[in-house]
Amino acid sequence: MKPQVYFNLDLTLTRMETDFQHLVVLTLKRMDTPKDNIEPDLYQELFFERFNHLQENPRQKAFREYFAAKEIDRDPRQAAEIYCELELQATEAQTGLQDLLRKISQSTPVGIITAGTVGLQRAKIEKLGIGDVLEQILITYGQQMSKAEILQSIGDKRRESPIYISGSESDIEKASEAGWKTLQKTASQVTPSEVKAAL
Repeated sequence: MKPQVYFNLDLTLTRMETDFQHLVVLTLKRMDTPKDNIEPDLYQELFFERFNHLQENPRQKAFREYFAAKEIDRDPRQAAEIYCELELQATEAQTGLQDLLRKISQSTPVGIITAGTVGLQRAKIEKLGIGDVLEQILITYGQQMSKAEILQSIGDKRRESPIYISGSESDIEKASEAGWKTLQKTASQVTPSEVKAAL
């Protein structure tokens, strides 16, 4: 049975002990990058140029170009591995997450639609301990589709509009444009009764 309720993953079901930009700084420090060559904004720009176009190994490619731009000899593969390790370590569950999903899933199948690489996103889901209550997990890199394209694809196939729950305003706009019902909230802000009423 296909889910009628989908959640975003990052910063909706999860919270971060350290923000994404600082994770880049920590990674570059772990790579013994000279202080004057630590520029997280540059890395983020290089990363999203690749990530948003679903290029293979976007972190490794971004670090390779970053180190080339800074004219320093560092291993981009190692940097990408360190970054993913740090992001996974920083990922924590929103308050009451497991209880929320279990209550919703008792009456309505639950899924996740998330932007990300498959290995890291699935590792986060495993860390959160919620895999057993999810009917479907759709990851942009696994589907080779953007989040907007996934939302549109599902919206086009459903007679009844599904609901997408995300703390991101951008996500809510994309889901609304694709004909979804939406709730702009994180897992710690939404209740099972609110989800039921929205359906």
